[in-house]
Amino acid sequence: MNVRIGKVSSINKEKSTAQVVFKELDNMVSKDLIILIPIGNTLTSEDLPKINQPVLCLFLDNSSDGFILGSWKVDKI
Repeated sequence: MNVRIGKVSSINKEKSTAQVVFKELDNMVSKDLIILIPIGNTLTSEDLPKINQPVLCLFLDNSSDGFILGSWKVDKI
């Protein structure tokens, strides 16, 4: 598995997915990544990451399929 940090470039609210740009990979943009939420919770628009917000992503081995694990306050990293 691959873990990467990137910034959200677009959001699909209906599918609860987002695309992420990775600066260290020559600004490569991911395909839609599923935004993970805690079990038992419902994802609302307020819970979605914002455009340009940093996110931690997990990719499956040798694949562009992956997930957005979460985010943090911009001034914390």
